[in-house]
Amino acid sequence: MKSAFLLFLLAYWLDFVAGNAYIPASPSNDTSAGQLNSTETSQITMQWFSHGSYANHIMTGSRRQGSTGISKGVFVHLFADKFTPTTEGTNTPWIAFIPCDANSNSGPSTEPDIFTLAQSKGAVSAVLYSLDSETCLLDPAFEVSHFTSPDGIDIFLSSSSSAAHLIQYQFGQLDSPRLLEYDSALLNSSFDDVTKSIQEGYPISAGYLLTTLEAWNATEDAFPDPGAQGGGGNSNSTDTGGNGNQGSGALSVRLDIMSHGLAFVFLGIVAAVN
Repeated sequence: MKSAFLLFLLAYWLDFVAGNAYIPASPSNDTSAGQLNSTETSQITMQWFSHGSYANHIMTGSRRQGSTGISKGVFVHLFADKFTPTTEGTNTPWIAFIPCDANSNSGPSTEPDIFTLAQSKGAVSAVLYSLDSETCLLDPAFEVSHFTSPDGIDIFLSSSSSAAHLIQYQFGQLDSPRLLEYDSALLNSSFDDVTKSIQEGYPISAGYLLTTLEAWNATEDAFPDPGAQGGGGNSNSTDTGGNGNQGSGALSVRLDIMSHGLAFVFLGIVAAVN
């Protein structure tokens, strides 16, 4: 009984010492801030099984030294109040989707910042977003220290509140969703599928969003094979302009049917003439 109580106290103390991760950023409606460049063409591409995809513009918040500007992995929500140094990590590549509306801290903190902590748990990149404001602004001191560090991950920012809502909406496109929020056990069990999906250029199974982040000045191609994006180019939803066009897939199917129909009519006319 006494040993169980001591173990409980130890677990409580470790959780208290570890603390929750803090977010060195805050929501903002000032899209003209110095760290933002609204004319850049950085992009997020989200793909899901089978042959679904969605793309939109994002902004580069901070690039680490030596980064190629390309990140690929499973896109999952990450909440600061559920993420601590004692959280288990994973070898499966993942990208953190982090809200800056709550738990933000633009000043010094004794807690670990969420980006450094996410990187230590296997994250390859992060996207900050706000559903209530236009975007997120990184703490200037953190931005400088992060940029000059060879460690860490690339950090991107949603370009507007509407874009953030549209990105958030894509999680609802999943059939039998498995990976919506960070879960090391689920990520570990998905390692083979995720790594194979990254190699193939499209999701080979259902339940997750395979996501590619491409900085405007990336030094590598995000999709070296022209037919890789969307798993052969059949896209259910693509919106690089951020206008929320959710019906482009249906339109492409209708156009394809029309083109085949016209071809059959043409062949019929040729046969009748001959």
